[in-house]
Amino acid sequence: MTAPLNLFGLPPGVDFARALVDGIEARLATAPPEAWARVTIFVNAGRMARQLRSALIARGPGLLPRLRTV
Repeated sequence: MTAPLNLFGLPPGVDFARALVDGIEARLATAPPEAWARVTIFVNAGRMARQLRSALIARGPGLLPRLRTV
């Protein structure tokens, strides 16, 4: 038996940062709040890191994941 693929796609035109934050939030819905601090997100540019940080801050108070630029 093989493990399911954790591969997700978005249609063109969707706000990637917002969709990513919504997906992580859905995945961690039953996890304790400190689970967010154990997440590391690798992005390809500083601009994307800033967009993700803004989307994370917009969801309200809480711990932020680590954002790393490749």
